[in-house]
Amino acid sequence: MDYNKVEGSYTSVNSTDESFKPGCGGYLNGEGTISTPNYLSDTNIADCYWLIGTRQSDDLILLRRNQSDIRHPTAAFLSSRAYPEMIVYDGWSTDGLVLYDTKSTETQQKTVVYSVSNKMMVHFKPPKIKENHISFWEVFKISTPQCKNYLEGTSGTIKSPNYPMPYPHLTDCRWTISVKPASKVFFSFFETQQGADFISVYDGPTVNEKLLLSESGSVPTPFVVNSSTNQVLVRFTSDGDISLSGFLAVYLSL
Repeated sequence: MDYNKVEGSYTSVNSTDESFKPGCGGYLNGEGTISTPNYLSDTNIADCYWLIGTRQSDDLILLRRNQSDIRHPTAAFLSSRAYPEMIVYDGWSTDGLVLYDTKSTETQQKTVVYSVSNKMMVHFKPPKIKENHISFWEVFKISTPQCKNYLEGTSGTIKSPNYPMPYPHLTDCRWTISVKPASKVFFSFFETQQGADFISVYDGPTVNEKLLLSESGSVPTPFVVNSSTNQVLVRFTSDGDISLSGFLAVYLSL
């Protein structure tokens, strides 16, 4: 038996023999709020798991940290020991793609986490120093199945929805580009909400491929992203807060 693997499922509390611990994980359908356990008041709480899902397979999940919970950088040392470790997986298994990990310097500063599928699992581990503090994360459903694009040919243009006007909230747009033998994506404009609305480019047709670019904010242009395969995936995600002009790019065959 592999004790390092966790797979999730959910059921009603009445159909289980185990007692229910309020605040220590659970199941959330679609939208709502999840929180870390209160480790100070209940010293028996260990690892907790939240299973989040939507009914439609085309829907996605956005996890956004409550703005009142964002900590000042000078408290980084204390928070790393006083706040629980948080790992977010795509799907309901620890075999899923890791979307967020407080131990990773690449993701720990993000205030939002976007799923890849319609399921997400959040794992909280107890902090080294227990304090009377609970962190809250808001859960939103993203439903934009019309925002999936498949492009072929030697060249073309891609842009955020409504460009040059502000892009819509709660968006997950993907452009799968197929060219031969490989491609380059030339960005001529780039302006999104810093730390929340992202443009990602993958060296292949899925998010499981090598990540070539992941940026947000105002990025100096022009710049080029080169692929090594004949397919590239461009993904644009936005939360429900600030909207800017987005991006404009041209793809070309190498």
